[in-house]
Amino acid sequence: MDKPLHKNPTFLISIFLVVAVLAVYWPVHNYEFLKYDDDKYVTDNRYVKPGLSWQSVRWAFTTGHASNWHPLTWLSHMLDCELFYLEAGAHHLTNVLFQYRESAAKTQKSFPKTCAALSVPTSA
Repeated sequence: MDKPLHKNPTFLISIFLVVAVLAVYWPVHNYEFLKYDDDKYVTDNRYVKPGLSWQSVRWAFTTGHASNWHPLTWLSHMLDCELFYLEAGAHHLTNVLFQYRESAAKTQKSFPKTCAALSVPTSA
């Protein structure tokens, strides 16, 4: 028989992660783009700003723009522009989702070891 959700350590940790990530990162939806490098990555980038196209995707996989080769980063910025254009808060909230997903993945991977170290019973 499955445990009720409120007694399931995996569920409780997941809820904690959602609350923690949102509490820390929620204010970013009010932030603007930074003058540090957002111009090179988004606001003044003629390939990223229009969104996704075959030309921009090809560019993402062949460029070393901003001294980096990271096509998935470029594609992510292009998709943000496709969906939200230059609404900075929406771009930042996309990154909040990435932060949550990474936290969840790392917790899921390390959860059995953590429970063993804390002597927390897990469902088998």
